[in-house]
Amino acid sequence: MTTGEDLGDSIKARVFTYPRPNLIVCDAGFSIELSSATQLIYREGGREALIGIEPLVGPRSFAFDKQPIGQWNAPHEREPIDDGLRDRISANIVAGLASKGLQVDVSTFGYPVELVPNAGATAPRDGTSINVLLRRKASHETSISLIAWNDDRQAWVTALGRDLSPDWALLAWRPESAC
Repeated sequence: MTTGEDLGDSIKARVFTYPRPNLIVCDAGFSIELSSATQLIYREGGREALIGIEPLVGPRSFAFDKQPIGQWNAPHEREPIDDGLRDRISANIVAGLASKGLQVDVSTFGYPVELVPNAGATAPRDGTSINVLLRRKASHETSISLIAWNDDRQAWVTALGRDLSPDWALLAWRPESAC
C-alpha cells in the first residue's frame, strides 16, 4: 500500500484542492474524479481517461491496475499512452488519492499474482469462471477478462458466451471468488 507518508516530498511539492467530495484537483495540471465505487476519471491537458479501481478490505483503501491505462477518451483516443506516461499518470493518481488520506495499491493485475509460463495449462477447466490477464500474441496489448472453459467447444469462452480468440495468451489467472 502507498500512503501520503510514503510519497514524502512529492505530495508536499504539490497543492491539492477538493472542489467537491469526489474531485481532487492538483496545481500540477491534473485532476482525479471518483465517478463511482469502481471507476475514476483522470484528466490532464484537456484529455481524460477512465480508470477502473477496486475498493479493498480496510479503511479507505483502493487498488488499481496501471497496465490497462492505454488510451485517452475521444477525441484524443489516437494519442498514445506509453509506459512513461502510464507511470506518471499512476504516480499522479496515487499522490492525489493519498492527499485525501486514501491508501492505494498499484499493480499490473489489481492483485499481486504470479505470471506463470503456461498459465493456460494450470487454469481450471471445470467450467468455473476465472479472472484472467491476457496478452495479445502479436502485440503488447493486455486485457483483464472473465472466462470459463467450455467442454463442448473445447475452448475458453468469454462471459458473453463467445470463444476466446486464439491470438490471446493467458498470462495469469485467479478464481472469480478472489475478486
